[in-house]
Amino acid sequence: MPLSQHTGVTHTTRTHQLEIFAHRGLSLDSPENTLASFKAVEAYEGAWVEIDIHTTADGVAVISHDPTLDRVAGVPGKIAAMSFEQLQEIDLPGGHKVPTLLQALQGFPHLSFNIDMKDYASARTVPQVLGQIDNPGRVRITSFSERTRRRAYKELRALGLEKIVPLGASEILMGLIYISSWFGPRAWTRLAPLVHRHLPAADALQIPESYELLGRTWNILTPALLKTAHVNGYKVHVWTVDEPSCMRRLFNMGVNGIVSNRIDILEGVRRGYTA
Repeated sequence: MPLSQHTGVTHTTRTHQLEIFAHRGLSLDSPENTLASFKAVEAYEGAWVEIDIHTTADGVAVISHDPTLDRVAGVPGKIAAMSFEQLQEIDLPGGHKVPTLLQALQGFPHLSFNIDMKDYASARTVPQVLGQIDNPGRVRITSFSERTRRRAYKELRALGLEKIVPLGASEILMGLIYISSWFGPRAWTRLAPLVHRHLPAADALQIPESYELLGRTWNILTPALLKTAHVNGYKVHVWTVDEPSCMRRLFNMGVNGIVSNRIDILEGVRRGYTA
């Protein structure tokens, strides 16, 4: 998720409620996506933890952004090819371990988690974990892959959780909403019933401000998209934003949530302070 480079508004007017998402936890004093980084989020009331899931060879949903531990631990090999026992032999910096999803959800029962399923196997293992915890409604699951998201929805439905656990939009669903926004918010209102015969519905669009595609930069977060989303009942969450001026500008635009590596700064913006 690239950092936004925009600057702009320097004054915050508190006009709506803003959700804050700790990108892979709050990693100022501990590695990303570790239990310690989630512990740090507890100091911020109502904050979400944004995490990523891969599944081990023996079917354990574990928290890691990358499919390997090369970047975070200097260890080669894919998580999907390792057993959980093998994974636990690997130390992250500071002696931390790669946690399981179940450890995080049970260890932090008062935190909300936004879960990005990075591989297809996680479409099965993540719902299974949600079936083991109290209050699974404090979790949102999503994936860029519509295939993965659709499989996860089927698993949730089999567990009776499809109306309890919200889904974020896939890239395909997001693209359809984005294109329809060119024609006004009611275009998606008319199109959505047809689309949702084939694709599960979503409660939120989680997007970057812009996206590189076909050799050009597309502005994804536009006033038209924001209006289309809100008219049709979607929240809009923007990633990944660490600059205070950009946080304030997005807040004033009316986005519903911001994903950041620096929720300590974002919290000040949310409260209307000068960051």
